[in-house]
Amino acid sequence: MSRAVRALGLLVCLLAVAGCSTLAALQDLSSEVQATGYENVNINHQSTNGHSVLTIEAMRNETLSDKDADEIAEIAWTTYEADFDELEVVPNGQLALTAGPDELAAQFGERPAGLSEKSSSGGVNVTALVVILACAVMVAVFLVLLWRRGNRRPPTPNQPYPPQSSFPYSPPPQ
Repeated sequence: MSRAVRALGLLVCLLAVAGCSTLAALQDLSSEVQATGYENVNINHQSTNGHSVLTIEAMRNETLSDKDADEIAEIAWTTYEADFDELEVVPNGQLALTAGPDELAAQFGERPAGLSEKSSSGGVNVTALVVILACAVMVAVFLVLLWRRGNRRPPTPNQPYPPQSSFPYSPPPQ
């Protein structure tokens, strides 16, 4: 197998590992928010032009107040492993809180030790990761097919080639 195919396989594995750690952090945060009684929790961590936004949407059957938005923000601030530039909390479909790290630190104190060191990448756009992985798989399949085509055995001398006419455009025999 060629070096290019091996390098591409290694790249695909590294991308998968990078995406898994971010997805695990998002799942942990979702579990924490659900444990406090919220339902239909949707969390999105998106980075655009270096600006990272963590959005948390949650539902509860009762009317939610600003206190609920603060509770969700505190959970994100104290448990989410990745860094973010802005936090948006959307309880019951209404944007209730938008805050940056300085505002969150002033309201809830400094983040627990070790959280911000675990990930300074600012999150990964899951859709982009899936597209990159799909493209890498397609390129890998293409390279493997090319490699196999180049390693095909030539026909043996016992197998004659099909007859060829000296005139490629001659009329069919009658």
